[in-house]
Amino acid sequence: MSPFPDSAPGLPVSYPRDLQEQTRSIISKAVEKFPSRGQVVDRCKYLISELTPLFVVAIRSNQISALLAEFKMAELLHSLVTRNWLSTNSASDERKLRRSEEWFKLLREIRRAEKYAER
Repeated sequence: MSPFPDSAPGLPVSYPRDLQEQTRSIISKAVEKFPSRGQVVDRCKYLISELTPLFVVAIRSNQISALLAEFKMAELLHSLVTRNWLSTNSASDERKLRRSEEWFKLLREIRRAEKYAER
């Protein structure tokens, strides 16, 4: 049994439909790779790293804007940290994630993708 209450959580409302199946798969892999309750930050960093290329493709094909991609990733992380994985230090964990190299790489990549989006 998973040490987390929901290892395959529901995604936030209005999460990009085209990314839902792949996101759920990546979340499941993150849970397997980082099964301990104390690994929420590492789990989320893995998630950010794995989802970055998917968001880049979605931005380049005009399925989602760069700004919305950033918002949806933040919303997903907040939902996972606070509701699904019940982090005991959710505010601190979210700050760590927003200061992580994975987060900054996501931001760089989605801004770059925005420049090359199909017009």
